[in-house]
Amino acid sequence: MTDARLPSLAVSLEDGTVYTVRPVTADDKELIKTGFDRLSPRSRYLRFFAATPELSRGQLAYLSELDHRNHVALGLLDGENPAAVGRWVRFDDVPDAADVALTVIDDYQRRGIGRLLLKLLALAARHRGVRWLHFDVLAENRGMLRVLDGFDAVRTETGPIIHAVLDADTVGHPAGVTGDLGHVLDRAASRAS
Repeated sequence: MTDARLPSLAVSLEDGTVYTVRPVTADDKELIKTGFDRLSPRSRYLRFFAATPELSRGQLAYLSELDHRNHVALGLLDGENPAAVGRWVRFDDVPDAADVALTVIDDYQRRGIGRLLLKLLALAARHRGVRWLHFDVLAENRGMLRVLDGFDAVRTETGPIIHAVLDADTVGHPAGVTGDLGHVLDRAASRAS
């Protein structure tokens, strides 16, 4: 389902594995559904904070119909296969802050993809004037908490949910990225208008 006209970048992990990263579009509903279907029930629970056997039409619309200015989502593809997706949504009342969520499909976990995706999202945030990245993470989601700790995110615990804030200006540029993410986002935003 990769469309050559869609703006994209090549990214590589430290082990040399190359993926494609591109903005999520309204045409990606089936790709999102495919990725969701490849998540274990546990991964779905950690992402959505509830048992989520399937995505509703409304959820699919929310996850794919974006403006790439105030709601940015980047999909990571392994060839034609979804590997991960990360997104941030700007807060209406605090324009330099956004809520962030990451999802890495089980087969791709523990490879550094979450860390790479977070760096890409921080780069996208800086390009759009967002400095403060906010995360709500279940306390049992040790993998995501380790990723955030690696970036020195400031966190507070509130019951079973941990809220963390990360300054996008402190996140280094992702190594292994070929191309200009800002240009790719601007093209996606123009296409979404």
